[in-house]
Amino acid sequence: MNTITEIIAEAQGLLNISYNLQNIFEEYLAEEYKTFLHIVRVLEDAQNPLIRSYAGTGRIPFARSVLAKCFFKIDTITQFIHRLQTDSNLRLVKEAQAG
Repeated sequence: MNTITEIIAEAQGLLNISYNLQNIFEEYLAEEYKTFLHIVRVLEDAQNPLIRSYAGTGRIPFARSVLAKCFFKIDTITQFIHRLQTDSNLRLVKEAQAG
């Protein structure tokens, strides 16, 4: 089964439509999430490009998780995991591309 992102990407290719799914997603975010995403982007833009090349695993996802936990005032790791499981916007913002 394809995800909605895969379906939209296939439709873009078939219908020769070009738009940025990330920008559309961001338009519907609450201000709190937009602020967090902006902070993440500013911090990641200031990083060494060599470190950013390993963004899929390791330091970047860990740093984003710690930042999200602090920013959204989540006390424990267990509560943070539960919030990620139930809050799709937080999950998507935490994984969003920087810049």
